[in-house]
Amino acid sequence: MWLLVTLFTAIVIFHFLCKSFKGLIGLEIKFLALAIFGRYVLSVLNEYTFEPIVAGLSGNALFSILIVILSIFIINNRAFKLKTLLPYYLLIFISIISFFNGFNITGLINFIMKWMYFICISLLIFIALKKNGSEKVLAVLLKVHTFPLLMQLLSLLLGEVKATENDGSVSVIGGYGHESAFSMISLTILLLSMLYIPFKEKKAIKFLFFSVTSLVLANYRTSLLSAIPLLVKFVFAYAKAKFNSQSRIYIYIYISLFTAVLLVIGWGSIYERFIDIFDLFFGDVSLFKNIKYYSEKEILLFSARFYIWNQYIAEFLTGDFFTLLLGNGPNSWEDYFRVYAHNTFVSYLFEYGLFGLSVLFYIFILNLIACFKSIPEFRSTLVLGLIGFFILNQMTMPLWNIEGIILYSILVSFSWYYQKGSVSEKN
Repeated sequence: MWLLVTLFTAIVIFHFLCKSFKGLIGLEIKFLALAIFGRYVLSVLNEYTFEPIVAGLSGNALFSILIVILSIFIINNRAFKLKTLLPYYLLIFISIISFFNGFNITGLINFIMKWMYFICISLLIFIALKKNGSEKVLAVLLKVHTFPLLMQLLSLLLGEVKATENDGSVSVIGGYGHESAFSMISLTILLLSMLYIPFKEKKAIKFLFFSVTSLVLANYRTSLLSAIPLLVKFVFAYAKAKFNSQSRIYIYIYISLFTAVLLVIGWGSIYERFIDIFDLFFGDVSLFKNIKYYSEKEILLFSARFYIWNQYIAEFLTGDFFTLLLGNGPNSWEDYFRVYAHNTFVSYLFEYGLFGLSVLFYIFILNLIACFKSIPEFRSTLVLGLIGFFILNQMTMPLWNIEGIILYSILVSFSWYYQKGSVSEKN
């Protein structure tokens, strides 16, 4: 039943997506849209596409490799020589050197593929923006994202929900395997909506409403927290644009009162979902100590994330000089732990050492500078979007998921395009 629903929905969205290609310039935007759409469809069919097929690689992984190979033929070779891509190539080089410490060839292929996927998707978006302008590119990308939104709605109506791992609540994630990956799609829709507001305000706000609803239904705490910077920006920027200075004060008061009422009504549910944050700041817990002295409550805090991070760091510090500099190798965590790090930076420290972590931080700093250099109309959206993405990396690993990489590619490529003096947008 669910398989038939998925395939029928995919065919319908594919039809309307292809119709929207009329008038678009270049193969890049069309291939980009179909590549992302294909990923989302395969991820809903995770029962079939997550199983290893060749050399330990799943159907999803093989599809991503295919997208990278085809992108290399579609994108002009000169684009891959852009100086802004050098830190990413350096990260790939570090992973190759680090490989000789762990000798996990599947892990190395996965790592290189994911960063090449990021580079290719970012370049495809950037070139599409250059040829078509941001309004048309954003419109197409939002159409692509109607598929996961529709699948989420159908899963809600048909009762296809997933129990969360710890608190007994449920997640409505449109057939996806995990709420983390799906909530990254919801965050992507939120970002696209915010960027689309200057062009088609009413349509953008509808998608923004859908994205927030989607995030709530996905019920993934980390993504909800990551959405806060963009949502706060929207509320205050919208009130500022729509009302005069006198009225604005009352709007802010109404928003504050409405939020307070919601908090009172839903306090029990909110406290239950975010109790770990309250315990961290106001409870009787202390996390900055040797993990062997952790109480049971401290171990379980934030789904045991602090405990997991401390385990990774403690194991990393036992390594030799080569390990400290270049890590234990791609995917080496599988040889030491039962669960992944749930933190991008801790994971990079363990697998790629101080060199790998330093390059990753350098990349984030360069991205932040690029966002700050964007034209004023989009600057705050890109900066706050990157801050939200940084928050996301503290509690999960979006750069490990293709869905997270797509979100990151949109952030980065739009920051390249919106550089001051390099683009003139008509609203």
